[in-house]
Amino acid sequence: MRCIVCNIPMNYSFKKNFNHSNDFDKSFDLGVVEYHKCPKCGLVKSFNHSQMSLHKWEAVNKTFHEFIENQNNTKVVNQPPYIEISQFINILLKEKIVEAPILDWGGGYGSLAKILLKYHNVPSEIFEKYLINNKDKLIDYVDKTSLKVKSYNLVISTAVFEHVTERETLDSIIKQLSNRGSLLIHTLICDSIPNDPSWFYLLPVHTTFFTNKSMAFLMKQWGFVSSIYCPRAKSWILLKTNSSKLLQTIDSINSLLQEDYLIFKQGFVNYWK
Repeated sequence: MRCIVCNIPMNYSFKKNFNHSNDFDKSFDLGVVEYHKCPKCGLVKSFNHSQMSLHKWEAVNKTFHEFIENQNNTKVVNQPPYIEISQFINILLKEKIVEAPILDWGGGYGSLAKILLKYHNVPSEIFEKYLINNKDKLIDYVDKTSLKVKSYNLVISTAVFEHVTERETLDSIIKQLSNRGSLLIHTLICDSIPNDPSWFYLLPVHTTFFTNKSMAFLMKQWGFVSSIYCPRAKSWILLKTNSSKLLQTIDSINSLLQEDYLIFKQGFVNYWK
């Protein structure tokens, strides 16, 4: 198996027996899962999920998220901080750090999209392969045939990167961005992934785990030059600009809010060590 960032062979790191885990994990019948690590960037990926048939992977993914969304079972996994992410996006839009139109790639049942529209009057489109909500009129889905390459100035990706099994999926997200477009990412990114089968982030549908170094490499590969991290939203914005005006705007926001609401860096903000 090769790293989806560095394209070099990965090494065996550790394994987890999901049949010895909690009852929810056992229900997916994954058995023993091997995790491999990239020797260059530290990215960790599930070998078993990579070998899984598309049909089985889609079924596992759909079952997991339907349970989380429908039951709101926060005991199994915490949902993204949608209200904080929506506030983060709204501030970025107001300050013209990012622009519409907006695509929520992998937006599920539209949790974030509904909050953006209802509380901030910010419309967005959703692309979703598995969890379609046709009952809520606030949700504006766009199917694969209607997606227009380089049409969106902001693409949102919340709780998506950890489910990716191949590089093509990541690149398909980036293809939707305009030449000046920005990417919002909500996932767990830290300095190194522990070789620990009891690590809390090893869920049945989490297949790929990014490090600060692997994200820095991805940024360069995709043409982003700077990033902003919002601790409250636990999300990053990747940008294709790095201007003195941008720095002044971020300083102004932090001063007004009287906290380090936004953290800026050339390259990737390696907030979590």
